[in-house]
Amino acid sequence: MSNSYNVVQFSDFKDLAKEDERFAEVFESMLASFSNNGINKDVETFIKKKAEQFDNMNMAKTYLVMDKGLNEICGYYSIVSKSITIKQRDWGKLSKSVRKKLNPFGYKDTSSDQNIPAILLGQLGRNFNADNKISGNELLSLSFETIKSISSQIGGRYLYLEADDTQKLTNFYTNHGFSYLSFVDGSCYKTKNNQVMFIKKMND
Repeated sequence: MSNSYNVVQFSDFKDLAKEDERFAEVFESMLASFSNNGINKDVETFIKKKAEQFDNMNMAKTYLVMDKGLNEICGYYSIVSKSITIKQRDWGKLSKSVRKKLNPFGYKDTSSDQNIPAILLGQLGRNFNADNKISGNELLSLSFETIKSISSQIGGRYLYLEADDTQKLTNFYTNHGFSYLSFVDGSCYKTKNNQVMFIKKMND
């Protein structure tokens, strides 16, 4: 798989664009042609309008998955070192086994918010306009390679992401080792954006 694509940091291309006016035009054209095919507007908006700002502010690092010739963006993903924060009112609703799994040292403490060291997979997007189309499976696997390398340097017990509560997304992420964060009563933990949280232990 890695032989079919090159992964480059968004920031490296932006730095090159600042030094080379012709490359700057090429890069802008690459970004403008990116299309998520209307599946998720936020995914397309992020790569075109927010990735640079987030990178400059060290809020998220974006990785571009390019074809071997570096001629087009086939997909991208963004990664953030960000703890999973679970409010006190929700922490107590989790089963003891889940709490112990998430925070072995503080699972009995239901009197405060919990912060679990983790890495957030903030965005994951495919370019449907690319000639060399990448599958969701390939894109996610490439993101795993980057995340494992990062976690070995900065830590983080879990990888997590937030997604809409649809059967298609549930099947996709659970097939890749993620699981719902759910309460004792079986209901799913919802983020402040009313999305489902999927988590995956880093060494799985």
